[in-house]
Amino acid sequence: DICGIGMFSLWGWSFGGTLGLHMAARSSRVEKAVIAGTYFGRIFTEAYVQQPLAQASSPIERARWNGIAAWPGVEPPALRCPTLIYTGTADGNVVAQLERQRAATESAGIRLHVFDDFKHGQLISKQEAVSSVVFPFLSTPSVLPKEG
Repeated sequence: DICGIGMFSLWGWSFGGTLGLHMAARSSRVEKAVIAGTYFGRIFTEAYVQQPLAQASSPIERARWNGIAAWPGVEPPALRCPTLIYTGTADGNVVAQLERQRAATESAGIRLHVFDDFKHGQLISKQEAVSSVVFPFLSTPSVLPKEG
């Protein structure tokens, strides 16, 4: 807002990917979204936050973990812009969840790409392979996802 930017594209990875899903579901200003290393649904469940909450060393850190435990999940039909979501076959629970969500993701008009043998960190460090998928997506004319 301060920069005066109307429409924009976003690219988020891991926690930033989760934030990107929330923004793509709530803002009409997101033109395109590229999301890496996360999945749809409630990610930060009560069970997920128990260990980091128990290890939190400050009131601020405890408040952070308590806050994200209350976040709702984002489902594919909620996205308001063309979206590419990607992961790697070695991205543990993320790829398992996205494969389970593949039908709903694709029926919502969202493109899902899975890189062979990429671990979580490689979703951003393998720049040549990633850019060969992401840049063509970003440069194609926008087509809105299917209405649910």
